[in-house]
Parts: sequence; structure tokens; C-alpha cells
Amino acid sequence: MIAWIRSLFAIRRDNPQLMRVQVQALSRHIPLLYFVLVTSTVALAATHTSSAPAELTWGVSGVLMAASILRLAFWWRSRNTVLTDEAAYRKLRSTTVVGAVLGIGFLSFAISLYAYGDEFSRGHVAFYISVTVIACLFCLSVLLPAALALMGVVVIPAAIFLTLTGNPVFIAMALNLVLVSIALTVVMLYNFTNLTRSVASLQALEQSNSEMADLSRDNNRLANLDSLTGLPNRRRFFAELDTAMAAYRQTGTPVIVGVVDLDGFKPINDLYGHAIGDRVLAEVGRRLSASASPAGVLARLGGDEFAYIVVGDRPTELALADANRICSVISAPYQIGELELQLSCSIGLAASEALEPGQSLIEYADYALYEAKNSARGTARLFSSELQGRLHRDSLIEQSLRSPEFTSQLDLEFQPIFDVLAGQPIGFEALARWTSPTLGVVSPDTFIVAAERCGMITKITDTLLARALETAKSWPDDMRLSFNLSTHDVASPQAVQRVIDRVRASGTDPGRIDFEITETAVMRDFDQSCASLLRLRALGCRIALDDFGAGYSSLSYVHRLPLDKIKVDRAFVREIELTPVASNIVRSILDLCRNLGLDCVIEGTENAGQIAHLTGMGCHLMQGYFIARPMTAEAIASYLSTYRAEPAPARPQAMPI
Repeated sequence: MIAWIRSLFAIRRDNPQLMRVQVQALSRHIPLLYFVLVTSTVALAATHTSSAPAELTWGVSGVLMAASILRLAFWWRSRNTVLTDEAAYRKLRSTTVVGAVLGIGFLSFAISLYAYGDEFSRGHVAFYISVTVIACLFCLSVLLPAALALMGVVVIPAAIFLTLTGNPVFIAMALNLVLVSIALTVVMLYNFTNLTRSVASLQALEQSNSEMADLSRDNNRLANLDSLTGLPNRRRFFAELDTAMAAYRQTGTPVIVGVVDLDGFKPINDLYGHAIGDRVLAEVGRRLSASASPAGVLARLGGDEFAYIVVGDRPTELALADANRICSVISAPYQIGELELQLSCSIGLAASEALEPGQSLIEYADYALYEAKNSARGTARLFSSELQGRLHRDSLIEQSLRSPEFTSQLDLEFQPIFDVLAGQPIGFEALARWTSPTLGVVSPDTFIVAAERCGMITKITDTLLARALETAKSWPDDMRLSFNLSTHDVASPQAVQRVIDRVRASGTDPGRIDFEITETAVMRDFDQSCASLLRLRALGCRIALDDFGAGYSSLSYVHRLPLDKIKVDRAFVREIELTPVASNIVRSILDLCRNLGLDCVIEGTENAGQIAHLTGMGCHLMQGYFIARPMTAEAIASYLSTYRAEPAPARPQAMPI
């Protein structure tokens, strides 16, 4: 009980929020309290001017009112001041003490006047004491210690004084004052408890809001951060790019975007697993962070693709030099545990000064990256007016690819695959051709890539495969058809099913068909590609790996693929008579094919010397311009009749072109 009573007179120093609320409320109430006290005191002194000594009416009251006015001014000036916890505590404590002291002073002043004047004057004193005390209690209700202290030093003595007068009216007033004070005390305790709970609820709400704000900041940070590398992610990158481009349009501040794509990462990821791949990506992120401009934004867009933004005056020559320096840093060996791994990166750059209306800077950088990977992997390429022309042409090509008349403009040519030991062609490779009414003859290397990029390649595959199968029907039964499948054809279960359906519908024996795929096509999604090739193999078709040796890790993949044939890239044949290295590589591939039981076709034979050299190494399946150029479907019958009419020499020195 004693502890509870003591708690009522204690200022809650352990609750800074409550103290601040009390100070804020008192800043509004205290000036009103002193205004009521001063005006009431002036009225009381005025009614006793003629009956009481001046030193009492105006002397004592003047001192008390001066102190009240000073306190009023103090609270008024500090009403908007933000206090520390310690300052708030001192202010509340001083208010409690000063309130009690002034209460004693004003009560003593009023009781001193009681001896002077008539019955009405004494009634005024009693009224002054009762009403003024109640008003002061109301104003101090938010500071319970001050209100209780005032009640103790004023209400109780005032009630005793009024009772001792013996006047029944004053005794009734004393009883009324006590009862009202008790009621006020109960109300103040209830209100103070509610105030304390409200502050606690506010604190809990603020804590919850703070936690929610922290959580929101964390979520926002995580939503814009790549967890593996710690770099900004794709979402953050494009937000920063939008901001930079908005500033460029308003102020002309130059912007350079670089898109970084790793060369050779997928084989590492597939061969050693995602855990090793993740460690490599984390190291790439660290190297990029150390190499990129500190004023720029570096992000991981996803997979093995990164990008950065440089804002400000930076000559494109220096930006290109910086990008090539980054390529050098990325190509340094990676020591992951006991593994020493090697990869490189290609970078496409685009500057805002080259931007045309309606175009995207990231689109330019992507196109420059594509050119870098095609022409010189491991280097940086800046988007230029030359690439602008190519991009424009590619856009026209893509538009033409989407036109309803496109498939009717496609055609096929067939290049023989020759067995030089037997002196006979064994089959033909179907080669796509396109002559556009507006663009003229478009290279397959150009329109096939464009078709893959815009999603038209499966339509081209289906159209040309149907024509190739129809053409092969007129060939002798032992003559094979080789047909190239794209990355999208082998990476999509739906696309490979269309190929299977087309073969079945044609009536052509699947055993006469060779489907050629490149290592690049397989590496896009090795598992799915392997599954697609197994489905084609189950149909009865044979599988050939085209351009062997041109990729990064053919030897790592060849034993895992369902292959029947390997076609050696023409780059080795071109150098075979000039460098021992090329000859040794071809010899190694031949040994590999023999050991794995695979056929080996040599592409790109351009002269008799190459054929003689290759024949001496044990090669007998060849393809190239020296043997025969691609021909139309109508020319095949005439070509075959040349070899079917009479036997050819076992080792020809030259074949008719």
C-alpha cells in the first residue's frame, strides 16, 4: 500500500515518452491555470481593498501574482521546445514543487483576508478557495504528483479552516470541497492510468511502425539486391538506368551502359556443379566491383550476365579502354579450392550520344555485346554508326521474317557429302536460302540468327524440313539427308516434337536422316538438348555434331551426347597444309571418332592438296566446294547420274565442281 501511494507521487522517469506527453499537455494547461489564479486573486484583493491593509491585499498578492506571471511566461516561451529526457524530468519535478509552494502561498493569502470585511467578503474568500483549487486541480490532472501535492497542501488545510469557522454554510462548503476533491482524485487516477496506457500503446505502435519500416527497408534492399554477389539486381539496375536517362533528357548529362556476359561459364557450371558456379559468379562480382567506376552503378542482371552504368563526361575511347581492362581482369584464372578455372567475358557498350529517338540504350549495348561475342570473344565492343546500320538492317530482316509471304521466299540448296574411298556421294546437307524482294539475298548466318532472336526459327525449321523430306523421297534409298537444327529446336520439347511429327508424316525412312546440331546449341540447355536428341535417336534418326572444335569444351561434352557423327570445323582444314598444329588436331579428332565408334566428316575442303592430306590421315568422308558446291533440288538427279552411271576412282585427286 505504501509503495502504491509512493508511486502516485513519483514522476515516471523510466518512461520518457510519458514525460514528453505530460510536458506537452502542461504547456497548454499551465498558462490557463496561472491566468485563472491571477484574475481570481485580483478580484479577491479588490473586494478587500477598503477593509484589509494594503500590504496584505496588494503587497502579498502582488508577490504571488508576479511569481505566477513569471511561471506563465516561462511555460509559454517553452511550449514548442523539444526537451531531452532529463530536461523534461526536471521541468515536471519543478512544476510539482512550485505548484505546492504557490498553493500554500495563495491559501495563506486567502485565509489572512478572512478576518477582514463583512459576511459577503468572507464568503468571497471561501468561494475563492474552493473554486480556484478545483480549477487548479483540473489543470494539473495530467501531472498526478503535482495535483495530489496541491490537494494535500491546499484542499485539506482549506477544508479544516472552513470547518473551524463554525459557520454552517462554510462547513457545508468544506464538505463539498472534500467530496469534489475525492471525486476529482478518482477521475485523475483513472485518466492518468488511461494516459499511461495510451502512451504505452503509442510506444508499442511506434515500435511496430519502426520494425515495419526496418522490415520494409530490408525487403526493399533485398528486392533490389542480388543475394549471391551482393550487387544490385536487374530491378535496381533498370530503375537506376531510368533515372540516369531522365537526367540525360533534362540536362544532357551523358550516360554509358555496359553489358557484361561471361564466356565459358556454362561448361564450368555444368561440369563442376552449381556450388562451384556460384563461387565463380561471386568472384566475378568482386572483380567487377573492384574494376568498375566508383561513380557508376554495377549490377547482376541474372545468370552470368552483368551490367553497369557510368554517368558523366567520360570519353567513349576511355570507356572502351576501361571495358577491355575489365575483360582482362575477368579472364585471369579462378582458384576455387583445388580447381583452377578459366573463363572470359565479352562487353557491349553504348553511349547516350549515339541514341536515336525511340531506341533503348540497353538494346544498343546488347547488340554491341552480340557483335563482340561473334567477332572477338573476350573483348569489348562499342556501339557505333556501323553497328547502327547493321541493327537497322536486322530490324528490317526481323520485319520481313514476320511477314506472311516470308516462307514462300525460302528455298533450299543441297551440298553433297562425299566418300572419297568409295568415290560416291553418300548424302546431301540441306542448306537454307532466302532471297527477299526488298533486301535481296540474305546470308543464312544473318537471317537464322535473326529468326532465333525473334522467335521465328521453329517456323523456318518446320517449313524447310518438310521441303527437304519431300525432296529426299526422290533420291536413292541409300542416299542420306542431313538437316541442321537450331538452338531453339533442341532446347524445346514442343519444337522437337514438331520435328518428330514432320518426319513421321513425310513417309521418309528416319534411318536415312542425320540431324546436325552445334555445340553452342547443345550448351544452351545441355540436359534438355540431350533429351531431345535421344528422342530423335529413338525415332531412328542419326545425330551429328557440327563445327566440332570451334567451341570451348567439345571434348567435355562429346562422350555425354547420343552422337553418331562428328563434323570437323572448316577452320582446321584451312590450315591443315600450313601448320602442324591443325594437322595434329584433326588427327586427334579422327582418333577420338575411331575410339568412340563415330563417323567423321571433314568440312570445308577447298583444294586437291587438302583432300590428299586428309585422305593420307585416314579421312574418307568430306564436304566442300572442291568436291561439289551446293545445288538446287532439281540438279541432284543429274549430279547423281554422273556417279551412278560408272564407277569412280578409289582415290580421286579432284572431284567435278
